[in-house]
Amino acid sequence: MTRPIYFLLILALAASTLFACGLPTTNINVGGERPTLAVIGAPAASVLVIDGKSVGDASLFDGTHQTLTLEEGFHEVTIMKDGTVFYFEKIFVSTGETKRIELQVPKFSRE
Repeated sequence: MTRPIYFLLILALAASTLFACGLPTTNINVGGERPTLAVIGAPAASVLVIDGKSVGDASLFDGTHQTLTLEEGFHEVTIMKDGTVFYFEKIFVSTGETKRIELQVPKFSRE
């Protein structure tokens, strides 16, 4: 009578081992740092627009004093001054990344 019980116990152990190896696994990372954006060389009073929404003076987000925190993913970055777009880029930012936009804006002198 004990022989069938041991056989069933070994069979159940073997089956559970096989099923455990075949199950899919999922890794979820939470709590990572959100990506940021720095705009270097933006002229004063230029406007930073992210995904169609104005977020303020682009020169404030210089990467030294302040950066703009974004959600991970794709974004449209526009920088305007006096209503004229002088920079546009579609970017992708990922967790923990700081995307740096370095502008080469010509400086006009008064004559």
